[in-house]
Amino acid sequence: MVLLELALVAANPWVDPAPTGRWAAPTSQLASELLPSDMARDVVSHVVTRPIVQGGEPFSVEFSGQPRSSEGGFCERYRYYVSVGQLAKSGPDLSPVRSTQIRVGDCPRDPAAIFANLNASNLAHAKQAIRWVQWAQNVARLTTPLPFRVSCQTETGPDRCGDGGREALANLPLDKVFIVMPQRQSPPHHWALAVTESEPGQLLWDVAIDATPGKSSIDLTWKIPAPF
Repeated sequence: MVLLELALVAANPWVDPAPTGRWAAPTSQLASELLPSDMARDVVSHVVTRPIVQGGEPFSVEFSGQPRSSEGGFCERYRYYVSVGQLAKSGPDLSPVRSTQIRVGDCPRDPAAIFANLNASNLAHAKQAIRWVQWAQNVARLTTPLPFRVSCQTETGPDRCGDGGREALANLPLDKVFIVMPQRQSPPHHWALAVTESEPGQLLWDVAIDATPGKSSIDLTWKIPAPF
C-alpha cells in the first residue's frame, strides 16, 4: 500500500502555477503580442490565469493600464482581458475586452494595489455608491446615533459583529473594494460591494447598501468567497 501511494505521488506532483515558456515573458512583450498598439502602450502589469492541472495551458491574460486620477477623488485604470485558452488549437481570441476599474483616493505606486471591477455598472453611479459608503463610515466613527440601519453577520471564524456592525463599518478598508455593482432586480440606490482585508480570493465583507433617502441601510456579511 505504501509503495502504491508513493507511486501515485510521483505520478501526480504538485503543479507550479507560475507561468512558463512564452507566458513568463515580461509585461511589455506579452502586451505587444496580444494587444493593439494603443492598448499595449498603456499597460504596466499583467496576470496570467492558469488552471491548477498537470500541463494545463493558461486560459487568459489580464493586463492593467496606467492609473490616472479621475473626478470625485478616485483613481481609474483600464483592464484589458484576453482569452488565450485555445491558443494551441485554434489561436487566441485576440479581441481584448477593455473595462474600467476604480479605487477611491490617490493613485497608488504599487502596481499590485487593489482596484474595483465595476461589473458593467455605470461608472458615475459606482463612484456614488462607494462615496455613500465612505460617508456612512465617517458617521459610524462618531458617537452620535446612526441615521441609517446597520446589520452585521459572521458566516465564518470568530464573530466580527459584536456591536451590531458599527465597528465593522467604521473599519471597513474601502481602499480594498474589488467589486462594486448594482443589486440585481432591485430599485435604484441598491448596491453591493465586495471588500477584502487582504486580497481578492480570501475572506471578504459582502456589503449590501440601500441609499434610498429616508430609509437607508447597510448590511455587512463576513464570509468565504464563492467557489468560482
